[in-house]
Amino acid sequence: MRLNSASDELRETFGFVGKLHSIILKSAGLASVMLACCVGQTMADGGNQNGVGATRVTPAQLQLVSVPGTTAFAASPEDLSKKGYVEEEYYVSGTAGRYIFPDPMNNAAAADDRYDYKTRLIVRRPADPAKFNGTVVAEWYNVTLGQDIDFNWATSREYFIRNGYAVVSISAQRVGVERLKAWSQARYGDLNVSAPNTTPPDPLNTGDVLCWDIFSQVIAAIRAPGPVDVLAGGKATRVIASGESQAGRRLTQYYNSIDPLHRVVDGMVFYDPGYTDIGGESTWHLLRTDNPTKLISVGAEVWSDGRKTVADSPTTRRWEVAGTSHLSFWDMQYVDAVTTRDKGLKTRDGTPVATIQDLIKGCTYAPLWSAVPMHKVLNAAFDHVNAWAGGGLPAPAGKPLERDAGGMLLRHDDKGRTFGGIQLAEYAFPTAFNLGYLNKGPGFCRNGGHHRFYADDELKAFYPNPNAYVRGVVETTMKNLAAGYILGFDAAETIEAAYKQFQP
Repeated sequence: MRLNSASDELRETFGFVGKLHSIILKSAGLASVMLACCVGQTMADGGNQNGVGATRVTPAQLQLVSVPGTTAFAASPEDLSKKGYVEEEYYVSGTAGRYIFPDPMNNAAAADDRYDYKTRLIVRRPADPAKFNGTVVAEWYNVTLGQDIDFNWATSREYFIRNGYAVVSISAQRVGVERLKAWSQARYGDLNVSAPNTTPPDPLNTGDVLCWDIFSQVIAAIRAPGPVDVLAGGKATRVIASGESQAGRRLTQYYNSIDPLHRVVDGMVFYDPGYTDIGGESTWHLLRTDNPTKLISVGAEVWSDGRKTVADSPTTRRWEVAGTSHLSFWDMQYVDAVTTRDKGLKTRDGTPVATIQDLIKGCTYAPLWSAVPMHKVLNAAFDHVNAWAGGGLPAPAGKPLERDAGGMLLRHDDKGRTFGGIQLAEYAFPTAFNLGYLNKGPGFCRNGGHHRFYADDELKAFYPNPNAYVRGVVETTMKNLAAGYILGFDAAETIEAAYKQFQP
């Protein structure tokens, strides 16, 4: 089957989107330059524009890692030099303190500041400093699986590279650091981020009492570099903190309790943040409304189900994306390449495995991961937070998935399709069967979702009129683009793929 050659309106629409994409990119570039100039005038102290009265954060000390015969754990499996980027690893050292959290929705209080630490970071930045857009994304490594994984870099890396961001992934938690030490004693043997987990204990119950200062001190070192400059002369005018799942939960607490003290970040983007109750109360998703730091939390189905919708505040948004699993097929192609190469993943009995899917057994549906492209929404979230934090327009309003009459459980049909939220064209007019959170089975199956690409005969049955299919994709994509939930580049990519779907 192929598109009707007379469908000129579709070709015209596709051409219009291509032109619009070009206009958007040019406008965004100009806006970024203007915002960088304006914001740069307010940040001479190395903090963000809301930093008046904040506690001064002592920058960490940085040292380029150079250990012959070893490589960096979780380095990119792609040759970034071909894309005009540099990837480097640095040791990070300093003295950190512990905090008391009397109220998880309010400022923490410093308890002490006497614990030396040493950890690491990986930076990816434009090789040509002139191509740096002035914004650093500081990603808090996710350590749920016992090792560092930078899911947000994996998800939005192409957007970051296209737009000249620098991305710094920070090892702030003990379990990740301990895995580094076990993986390469020669490279990481003297790393340490531990301190007594008593009076005060870690409020999230993982013993990571130094993580808050470590994260802030790394950012302070990037904003006000000393002898070692990870940006190679580039000026960081904005910093966006970012984390996925467990790391997003950590940053939720950081936003509520640490950010108001330190003021080293300008914005935050969360990717499906997980939750941990504090004192028996589910405050996992709650964000204080008096923090001026701009934030967008992008939620998949699994951590939206069973929880009430989250209202917008003047500085926060919650976008929920229909059909998405906790991690997406797009993300995991990158992550699988990393974990297969590094051989760091292990089952509970210590057996090495290659991929995250190898850890998740017994699910009703395989393979795991929805193919709905969550990265396109996350790209837009980063774009909006970057502009918003620089004095631009507020981000688009929150978009919740529909709940049942009780206001907690997601509504879905008998095929597992959910309603409301951000409905991408890839979900509204699918070329694959996707499940977000309804993959039954033990453990992580519910998070893992599922995808199965349709065979040609199934696609012909679903879409007997290919022109109608393309028209639907164009209309849905244009609505999402106009609403701000996707960007021009990604919109054009979606429409081009739809146009080619039925070509011979």
